[in-house]
Amino acid sequence: MSTRAQIHVEGSGVYIYKHSDGYPKGVLPWLEPFVARFHAGRGWDPEYLSARIVAEGVRLFLESSAEYERETGKPLGGSEFLGWGVSTSLHGDEEYIYVIRETGTIEIRRPIDGYRKALSVEKTEIVKRVRAFKTARAPALRVVHQGAGS
Repeated sequence: MSTRAQIHVEGSGVYIYKHSDGYPKGVLPWLEPFVARFHAGRGWDPEYLSARIVAEGVRLFLESSAEYERETGKPLGGSEFLGWGVSTSLHGDEEYIYVIRETGTIEIRRPIDGYRKALSVEKTEIVKRVRAFKTARAPALRVVHQGAGS
């Protein structure tokens, strides 16, 4: 079964849905430097950051699908039109929720009551925080808190 996740940029009003590989080792290696690069180039802009995260995620998905097909001679499966989506709420079937804060922190969250229970960010708990970029309000700090599930 796929590890589903959603990414929320504080102030954007949308949740970006990632159908598979949503665990921290599948998301943070590209999301953290991408958010830092975006912030360095554009500053804090929740709507554009959300849109660019979707574009980057789809680009990486199509790139890995093409690489898989080259290596195996078989298509990855599914469709080029699946894997990423945008909604105005949490789906409730995600195992991880990533919240990108204006302070530069990315919170990695999990549902408090387990899988398929988190229909709001309030029903999740922070298992880890990472710092994607520095702001005047937040000192540079790589790992702020690390708990279970990271």
